[in-house]
Amino acid sequence: MAPTFLILLGAAVALGADVRPDKNYRVNPPGNVTAEVQGSRLHVRWEKPVSAFPGHCFEYEVRLHNTRKQYFQTEKMTTNEFTTTVHDISKYCIKVRAAVSSVCREGGLWGEWSPAISVGNEAQKSWTEWYPITLVAALCLAFVSSLACRTCHVWTKLFPPVPGPKSHIQDFAATVNYEVRPRSFRCVPPARVGPPGSHT
Repeated sequence: MAPTFLILLGAAVALGADVRPDKNYRVNPPGNVTAEVQGSRLHVRWEKPVSAFPGHCFEYEVRLHNTRKQYFQTEKMTTNEFTTTVHDISKYCIKVRAAVSSVCREGGLWGEWSPAISVGNEAQKSWTEWYPITLVAALCLAFVSSLACRTCHVWTKLFPPVPGPKSHIQDFAATVNYEVRPRSFRCVPPARVGPPGSHT
């Protein structure tokens, strides 16, 4: 058993791997990290760190940074690929790091992050792409508004009918009755005026 360990240790040293018997050593960052956006899906892949441990002995952390919204997301996994849903007008900065899992030995410390890679596009959509969406939304809003106004009689509540001006044409067409009625008068005798001081 000892010769096998020496051969593995010698091969690891020759390859530049970081195998140490200490449980607290940090593994190298994962290699060959690649990422691509297909529609609204982001696919990230990487290779295991250079190490004497086999691929199933590693745990990984993937960190996504949405540079447009300043949002960070960190995911843990045991496979060497990661897929998530993203916004198509955002740029993402991606890093991956590894640690030896407790499956192969007592858990180790997380290694360094891999160099950051960027994917995505921060360019805004041109107005020609937004125009059909805006037009359809405006038509739908107009239709719903007119339907609501008709069913709730909103127009008559907001804009009550204004009475029209009085027509004077009807006054000219009306027949005026000029018959004179005799008035009855009551005769009142005139008051007598006498010398001052005399009352009758």
